[in-house]
Amino acid sequence: MGEPLAGEAVLELRRKLKWLMGFRVLVVTVLLGSSILLAIGYGGRSPTVPVLFYLLIGITYLLTILYSLALSHTATLRLQAGLQLAGDILLETALVLGTGGAESPFHLLYVISIIAGSMLLGWGGSLGVAASVSVLYGVVVWGDAAGWFGLSDLSPKPMTAQLYFLLYNVGAFVAVALLSSSLTSRLRHLGAELAQREVGLQHLQRFHEYIIQSVGSGLVTTDLSWRFTSINRAGSEITGYTLEALGGKRWRDVFDSPQIQPYYDDPLRIVATQRFDIHTTHRDGRGLLIGLTLSLLRDEHGDVTGTLGIFQDLTQVQRLEEEMRRNEHLAGLAEMAAGIAHEIRNPLASLSGVMQVLRSELAPKGEHRKLMDIALREMDRLDTIIAAFLTSTRPVEVHLGKCDLAAILEETVKLLYNHADYRPSIAVQLHMSEPNLWLWADADQLRQVMWNLLLNAVQAMPAGGALSVQAARRPAENSIEVRVHDTGKGIKPEHLRQIFTPFFTTRHGGSGLGLSIVHRIVEAHHGRILVESREGQGTKVTLSLPVNIRVETAAVR
Repeated sequence: MGEPLAGEAVLELRRKLKWLMGFRVLVVTVLLGSSILLAIGYGGRSPTVPVLFYLLIGITYLLTILYSLALSHTATLRLQAGLQLAGDILLETALVLGTGGAESPFHLLYVISIIAGSMLLGWGGSLGVAASVSVLYGVVVWGDAAGWFGLSDLSPKPMTAQLYFLLYNVGAFVAVALLSSSLTSRLRHLGAELAQREVGLQHLQRFHEYIIQSVGSGLVTTDLSWRFTSINRAGSEITGYTLEALGGKRWRDVFDSPQIQPYYDDPLRIVATQRFDIHTTHRDGRGLLIGLTLSLLRDEHGDVTGTLGIFQDLTQVQRLEEEMRRNEHLAGLAEMAAGIAHEIRNPLASLSGVMQVLRSELAPKGEHRKLMDIALREMDRLDTIIAAFLTSTRPVEVHLGKCDLAAILEETVKLLYNHADYRPSIAVQLHMSEPNLWLWADADQLRQVMWNLLLNAVQAMPAGGALSVQAARRPAENSIEVRVHDTGKGIKPEHLRQIFTPFFTTRHGGSGLGLSIVHRIVEAHHGRILVESREGQGTKVTLSLPVNIRVETAAVR
């Protein structure tokens, strides 16, 4: 009985013992307390009854305190259960003796102890309690019939009648023990089955949750008022929003799109599954293109409870498609580059040489000299444009070396202050996460990239504005990210896809080769460049460069 229990059995037995202690106090307080009140109010045949009741109530309360203190010793819970049952039987016997013996109505309390024995200790406990109760009650009935206790003022009943009364109650005790044990066993078995099914249901729910969280596509659900109710891991990675960040928000607050607006007032208008390509924003502000499949969410009864959205990030796919189209276009341009070099550059060099000889020998003056200088200058500009064009079309040769991107940015900003297009009304903010941002790259080419990006930003703000340059290391990606953000006039949506195309420019006097060369250099460094812009609000260029690269055409120094 004193063997230690483990796991759920300890918790279950402790819970039952607590329940038994509380029930014992309740029964004793109600039964004996009410009897005391009746005895005080109406007087009693035996003046000692209230005293006995007081004593039993006090003993019960004292034992309950001791039982409570003993519950902390889990190794003796079964022993405690046996001792509590034995104490209850003795108190019940004392109560029966003090209230008329065989004629006492309190012998029915034995039934409660028998049921408690089956609940605490099973078949053995129930039959053990029934046997103990039968013996003690037999002693009370037999002794009462023999006049041992002097409990009754009535004439003694025949021994045969008392024996019949005893056997009747003993049979009832045994029947209660068998019935309660059977019911308790059945309940325990059903409880085990229920617990097993609950565990199975929990495993199934976790399995479904694992599936949802492991799906590569984003999955989000809303209620009928379009408030978010769930989002899986892929959805959080695509959008940057966790369920906590979406708490209480509606779809239109986060992923608003003109294509979804017709369904806000009545989600039931969604027929079957509907496919949308929507432009939205990541939580950090960058643009996203999402391929969304929207359908109604139904419960087990088929009733509509909300909406279900399954989506994929198409931003990278769109970017790759644009790069493929751009590369195909550049490949065609590269084929033309050699012909352009022979057909234009060589005659241009000849013309430039002839013009220089004529200017030297003829020594023109006045208006003629000005015209000749203009012609030579335009020839030089045309030669520069052709050289830049050839640079933007041929493979970039990268000479790797360890360089500090932070130092390159600082130098570029200082040079920018001295450029003719810079104005004091432009506030430049340079912020770097570390004093030094080391990486393997071609330092000269990175200077050209940063110069072109910063100069474009300044030229986009002729009336002044703010230019923010941020550089930070991204350990998870083993890269360095640079963000150049201006508050200039921005780029029109129809122009945004063409900004890396050679000779495309919207600025008067621009060659349209700066961003094309930037893209080629970043691509040669295995980096990524993303341009986001809204007309009238400014442009943000995000540049990501790997810290360590291996370029096939690189000459490491």
